[in-house]
Amino acid sequence: MRSLTGLGALMLAAIPFNALHADPLPFRDGVYLSQPELCGLSISEMTNRIGDEVHYIYQEIDGAVFRGAEAQCDIGDVSISGDRVRFQASCDMEGMINRETIELVYVSDSAFQSGGTVFQRCG
Repeated sequence: MRSLTGLGALMLAAIPFNALHADPLPFRDGVYLSQPELCGLSISEMTNRIGDEVHYIYQEIDGAVFRGAEAQCDIGDVSISGDRVRFQASCDMEGMINRETIELVYVSDSAFQSGGTVFQRCG
């Protein structure tokens, strides 16, 4: 995995976050998969192909919303420290609302690491 280090991390930390990106997170909107060969398939098609594992390979960013295969989270306060992107989220999972802190590792504006797994943007 490649992470943002050295001058790149210093530059990212030195620029005000809002100047970097109009959206709350420093990643482009879209569907992110840990198995990019499945890009272009719907969640239903992915589920037919790989079963319940889809819950572990699928993430989506849409402005101030972060989605997994079963949860939708509204993004709150965002902080960036080096290559770490941490945000508060209010997540709805099957009607239950949970407040969580989510931490991602910045790889690029089209890729991040979550829980040791790299997710790449489709398209």
